[in-house]
Amino acid sequence: MRNIVRLIILTTITIIFCIFIYCSEDETNEPNLTSPTETLREFMNAHNNYKEPLAYSFLEQTINSDFTFYFDPKDVGKWTSKGYQIPESWGRDEFLQVCKNMFDKAYSISFTIAGLDEGLGEPQGNEFTANDVQINILLYIDQTRGYQAIGTVDWKFKKDSDNKWRISEIHDHTSPGIFSNVSTPYGYILALFHE
Repeated sequence: MRNIVRLIILTTITIIFCIFIYCSEDETNEPNLTSPTETLREFMNAHNNYKEPLAYSFLEQTINSDFTFYFDPKDVGKWTSKGYQIPESWGRDEFLQVCKNMFDKAYSISFTIAGLDEGLGEPQGNEFTANDVQINILLYIDQTRGYQAIGTVDWKFKKDSDNKWRISEIHDHTSPGIFSNVSTPYGYILALFHE
């Protein structure tokens, strides 16, 4: 009789443990888009975890359906080393395809966005803008060759009908000044993966 009771207790504990694990895994299959700060954190984390199976899906979910990426005006018209001329902007599909190419081909990506721990602020209404947000992206294309973008980016967010905040615009301002050659613009790094 004792063995039966032990077996029932052990089985119950195992079932509860499995339910807990299963539910916990389900909760992580959706990005947290409850605020502009959390959406931007998911955007950053997708880059930092680009080799994970859900990284691109999470990135895709942070981007609004009418999204536009605006290149730094100082970079518009320049040619990349791969022969691509940088336009004024990209729409959602082109931006996401470039990010997918980058995730597929990068050797490593490290992306930090300043101010996420403090928060970007509280949105009033269904739109929110965070200007002059400091970013630092270090991307290696192989073990020895890489690019780093350091500078500011303006982010615009919209709250969609599903009550999730998504990025509607990115305005790149990371092009270095005329006397600085330390950083590569964020938009230029992305343009390297345009095919």
